[in-house]
Amino acid sequence: MGVCRVSAWNSPKGLVQLNRRLTISGLQAIRSARKVWLERLCRDRNDRRAPFIASKGNRMQQGTTLTVRNGTLAALRGSIAAMAMAATVICTGTAAMAQNLVIAGVSAPTSLDPDVWTPGTIETMVNVYEGLVQYGYTDGPDGERIINPTDIQPLLAESWTSNEDKTEYVFKLRPDVASPYGNTLRAQDVVWSWNLAAERKQTGGFLRRTAAVTNVEAIDDSHVKFTLSAPRRMFLQILALYTPHIIDTTEALKHATAEDPNALAWLKQNTAGFGAYHLTQLRPGEAAMFEVNPNYPFEKPYYKRVMYREVPAPANRVALLQGGDVAIAEEVPLDQIVNLIDDKRTKVTSVPGTASASLRINVTKPPFDNKLVRQAVAWALDYDALNQNVFRGKGVRARSILAPANTGYVEAYQYDHDPEKAKALLAEAGFKDGVDITLEYAAAWWWEEALAIQIADQLQKSSFRVDLKKLPNAEMAARRNATERTSPFFLHSANAFALDPTYSFSLQVYSSGVGNNTGYEKPEFDTLVDEALVEKDDAKWLDLVAQAQQMVADDAPVIPTYYPGTWFVSAPCIKGNLWQPHNRVMWRYLSCAE
Repeated sequence: MGVCRVSAWNSPKGLVQLNRRLTISGLQAIRSARKVWLERLCRDRNDRRAPFIASKGNRMQQGTTLTVRNGTLAALRGSIAAMAMAATVICTGTAAMAQNLVIAGVSAPTSLDPDVWTPGTIETMVNVYEGLVQYGYTDGPDGERIINPTDIQPLLAESWTSNEDKTEYVFKLRPDVASPYGNTLRAQDVVWSWNLAAERKQTGGFLRRTAAVTNVEAIDDSHVKFTLSAPRRMFLQILALYTPHIIDTTEALKHATAEDPNALAWLKQNTAGFGAYHLTQLRPGEAAMFEVNPNYPFEKPYYKRVMYREVPAPANRVALLQGGDVAIAEEVPLDQIVNLIDDKRTKVTSVPGTASASLRINVTKPPFDNKLVRQAVAWALDYDALNQNVFRGKGVRARSILAPANTGYVEAYQYDHDPEKAKALLAEAGFKDGVDITLEYAAAWWWEEALAIQIADQLQKSSFRVDLKKLPNAEMAARRNATERTSPFFLHSANAFALDPTYSFSLQVYSSGVGNNTGYEKPEFDTLVDEALVEKDDAKWLDLVAQAQQMVADDAPVIPTYYPGTWFVSAPCIKGNLWQPHNRVMWRYLSCAE
């Protein structure tokens, strides 16, 4: 007779202790929350499935053990006090036991559309949609793998060829790639998906334009041809991204309507990819559940099911990890990370990442339309103090608009703390008695408010009179949007998903870049980027990239401070995390071992 029990995620031992009881955490924030979703799937002899939702009135009683016997697997519905508590259903008896991963994230996805960023979307969709190619990797000094951005390997495509001038590529698709719905990947899926990205003009459309893709066509079911208007070094790296996402059109178009011919409404609430995982249930504001794609042709992931749990408060995410209730806590602030490094209940690793905490300056707004004022800001900052007071000494100094992971990176920003030089530049700009400015910020990143306060204090010492203005996240997002550009002076963080300098330039500081929220428009800079995009000679290309970085540093529309790092905070047993340029966790690489 099969028995399913709810047990707290603890460790691999906890997963095999079949009689373990579920005890609710004492966290007040957890106790006061309602309507938790503890959905898990159990299989009986006949592989029948049912969602498992634990309840007893409005609160789960301490020490409660919930049991579902035999083949009925009845759903128990309701709510419990532990909103952030992640449970694992363990099927004993004749049912197979599966490895389950529970992640405490900031937000469960509100949409599953990878082309439009919403909280929780990228964090989960990078595990659902995969590209035709992928980055290769090398072994790092600590035994962990490190991606190699110059080494592009096959993924959904098994091979490719190109013409001599790199403007035509033909990819041969793997014949064994299929979606969770059982539909084989076809060239027509790739064509439809890339054309949809162009039509929507969102993230995927930008990537298509940046890669100079003018046409995508199916030669036959297993061969797809890309035509470029000009050669692009970054082309293959863009194909390694999760978007433009390759959709199982056979399944998706079953849900199309006359009003929605591309089934976008369905795709916002469902997944139809060819990647390692697929959605099984979505509860906005609570959690999302994913299972391994049973037709995934590569090495089967260790974790068969993943629950991505919404836990907005960082302290609660950490407490759940320390208590063994989740295996990964995302977006943990550095002031808590420094206390976790030596905590035997957790494991902390990091890489610098590609997203710096930066000041963005709208060069069209007075007084920042004067380059000397922008340079004065850069010289006024005490970077060492910022690292200690905001990033707890763990930050990596940002010295370029490019991240160090990019080929061609140079330390172009040579600004250091010199308040007297800052005052002199202000006087030269016509502000010998100082200048009034407003620094806007929100709370989109854990470091944002602390950094704003520190910067304001430091600028005051160099003849800037700073008014700090905190805005709601939504309002701040609109004001620093590259289309609106209404904020003159603000904090921001942006990272380029493709590790290519020209991609980063095109995104952030090119005149027409979709991420250019500073209004920086300089024909000389655009010319450097345009030349670098098509330059085939490596030495000449590196020189163009270096010149472009130096020009941005001198003009100072962006003043990067530090890379807070991409910190991976997990249970001690978790291994295999492989950092990617999008800074999100790839579940298929993870495993757990004592």
